[in-house]
Amino acid sequence: MSKLHKVWAINGIVGVTGTPAVTGGVAYFDDWTGAVRAVDAATGKSRWTTKLGAGMFVAAPVVTGDAVYVALSNTLYRLDRATGNTMWKVTTDSSPFAQINASPVVVEVKAPPGEQTAAVAGRIRQLPGVAAVGRPQQLGDQPLSLIDVVPRNTSTVSGSAQNVVRDIRALDSPVEVGVTGASAAFVDLKQSIADHLPYALGLLALTTVVVLFLFTGSVILPFKALVMNALSLSAAFGLLVLIFQDGRLEGFLSYVSQGALETTQPVVLFAVAFGLSTDYGVFLLSRIKEARAQGVPDREAVPIGLERTGRIVTAAAILFCVAIGAFATSRIVFIKELGVGTALAVLIDATIVRALLVPSLMALLGRWNWWAPKPLRRLHKRIGLDEAAAPA
Repeated sequence: MSKLHKVWAINGIVGVTGTPAVTGGVAYFDDWTGAVRAVDAATGKSRWTTKLGAGMFVAAPVVTGDAVYVALSNTLYRLDRATGNTMWKVTTDSSPFAQINASPVVVEVKAPPGEQTAAVAGRIRQLPGVAAVGRPQQLGDQPLSLIDVVPRNTSTVSGSAQNVVRDIRALDSPVEVGVTGASAAFVDLKQSIADHLPYALGLLALTTVVVLFLFTGSVILPFKALVMNALSLSAAFGLLVLIFQDGRLEGFLSYVSQGALETTQPVVLFAVAFGLSTDYGVFLLSRIKEARAQGVPDREAVPIGLERTGRIVTAAAILFCVAIGAFATSRIVFIKELGVGTALAVLIDATIVRALLVPSLMALLGRWNWWAPKPLRRLHKRIGLDEAAAPA
């Protein structure tokens, strides 16, 4: 754990609303208490803390020149970078998620203000989607210049703002150019998820197939489990879009729709719901396998296994939904989405999928549920996971 992270933990900060802005060895970040903090990135020592009030920060802080810009609800603040004092603030009459330019695209040029930085600013000004380009400002005593770029669509997560970030990074410049700010952080987050998600899904699917094969000796049942889990998760994601992205039940759930789901929400929901769905599936398969091992025909073993596990799975699902559903009372939309989405995924899996679809499909497949090629059957006999027989 870095010194900076230790300071966050000591101060009891449970979450940061955006990516901290680290400039000149100082990290500037805001938290859910309505405060903006400056912390020395090397020593972890707090430099100043400014409490702005209650509300939700629209984006991460942006540091340019001698000022720190933050947007709390519908108010944009300009704080003194050295002291944290409020230099000025602008309040709008729009909603907490107003499309104000709370976080411009910030371009860092590795050269002091001069002909090179002016040339870079000129090229940026000609890019499509750029509304205005600020004057290059030198960062302290370092040979670095910062340029504020305002996209035409001032929403930090809009497609236009993201395209501006990509276009600036693609510029052919004689000096090194970097891009930061909320829009750049959002582009990097999406790219990171897209780059790593296939590996995560592949590892998850491979692990599930291998473990279920070792448990059942079948190559059909593991892939059936993956398909059933995908159905549960697809239904839950669809309901999340219907509720939170399309703005339904706003009054009942006490939230304001942002017109989209939080970027990392599908990843977190997938991990939690997939694990629980697989867990409930193993409960059912273990009892069906047990009945089959006792000589019960394949078709009859399915309802026996369902009868033995139905009440346990239902009770476990209800208890879990009550616990995770409490997150729906949170005032933070991401936490609310997690609670509602996970509860819906578990309910769908424990009722429609696990009680109806899985038994029906297993009854239709009959003995083919337990099919495996001969080499894999021999492998399962050697290393398979079987429940130990009770002593006589």
